[in-house]
Amino acid sequence: MKKVSRRTVLTAAVPAAALGVSGFSAAASLVGSEEPTSTNIVVAVVSNPDMLRLEQLTAEFTAATGITVQYVTLAHSDLTAQVTQVAGAGTGEFDVAMVSPNEIQAGWAAEGYVQTLDELFAGLSEQDRAAYDVDDLLPKVRAALSVDDELYALPFNAESSMLFYRKDLFSAAGLAMPDAPTWEDIAGFAAALNRDGIRGVDLRFAPEAGELSPFMTVVNSFGGRWFDESWNPQLLSAEFVAAAEFYVGVLHEAGDPTQAVATFSSGLEAMQRGRSAMWLDSTVAGGLLSNPLISSVADTVGFVKAPTQGCSNGSAWLYSWALGLVKGSTKTAAAFEFMRWATSSQYTELVADTAGWASIPPGTRSSVYENSSYTSAAPFAELTLASIDGADPSSPSCQPVPYSGINVVYIPEFAEIATYVGGGLVRAVHGETTVTDWLTDAQNHVVEAMTTAGYLN
Repeated sequence: MKKVSRRTVLTAAVPAAALGVSGFSAAASLVGSEEPTSTNIVVAVVSNPDMLRLEQLTAEFTAATGITVQYVTLAHSDLTAQVTQVAGAGTGEFDVAMVSPNEIQAGWAAEGYVQTLDELFAGLSEQDRAAYDVDDLLPKVRAALSVDDELYALPFNAESSMLFYRKDLFSAAGLAMPDAPTWEDIAGFAAALNRDGIRGVDLRFAPEAGELSPFMTVVNSFGGRWFDESWNPQLLSAEFVAAAEFYVGVLHEAGDPTQAVATFSSGLEAMQRGRSAMWLDSTVAGGLLSNPLISSVADTVGFVKAPTQGCSNGSAWLYSWALGLVKGSTKTAAAFEFMRWATSSQYTELVADTAGWASIPPGTRSSVYENSSYTSAAPFAELTLASIDGADPSSPSCQPVPYSGINVVYIPEFAEIATYVGGGLVRAVHGETTVTDWLTDAQNHVVEAMTTAGYLN
């Protein structure tokens, strides 16, 4: 197993009454366990702004409960591989791991790599169940983390897709962003605004499955699909090819194809620094772009639903970073205590008190979107909720498909497939191959992968 770095969050002796963590006192709800309150748990995470803030605030959880937390930070692909190995062996190296609907739906629930949480909630006191309030979780997000109506992870944040744009640049150019733009609209705007050191549009391209989400929504919007009803790969279909030609073409004309790769992080930084006129990406960026302490465009950024192009299915994706209880953990009670705290309304309020309402982990609870403190501070809130509510993983394309998933396909093989396709996308953007050659090679690879996996004869 690849060696990973570990760090334990150091904690201060802060009185529990001062923490705003009601329902998580040292004496509360250790789920009938005899684990000592000095338990240390190991939590495997990816690095993102919301997780960094969680690590900074974990001292308050420890002060309230006596449970210390040791974080192991990994790239998403490494986390998936290592948790799969640890859970499969039942070694208990990780107690909690960040998971997404991809893993839950593509086998982690079925294989028992993460444990169902329903019985643990049933074992709580009525007061603790009410304090957490599972029914407050957004239905679409809860469903994405459930299999056969059993919940396997608690959402830390959740997202859909959104187009961010510079209202000041649009105004200066005499352009008006429609409420429901098409990709044809975006290409025209990008060409008009691609000047004076500002690129017209940013879109991701990288050889990593998670970075393929914007490309997949374009494929969906053009009416494409990854597989037909018999699991035959469709990367050379007219719709898929048209989407790929568009994606590469708009980046050549009005993006920055000179980047080695373009990721969520690089796109966020470019938008925050005023180097991009438009950016299609995750709704979680709304708070990061609206914060004047870290964003130079906070007063000028606009928000609109993700573009479509003939098909509205699959333009709004659905994703969540969630916390799952890893198979083999010997510290179930303490791990579950931490999971509930980190995904609770009390934690949301703690972040709001610390960093402002616009900075809370978004997309998880109905009560947040009914809270005027949040909606007044977050101009993107209503659109985020509408995009999540409108996402339908069971119908990602206007054509029939045998799979579920919008920005991913919920099968175990998809991470490798998407990484391979993403590598070809990078080469096409760099001009090292044509779209036709890229997709021909990718089609052959996917056919081989699906045959090996038993989907095709």
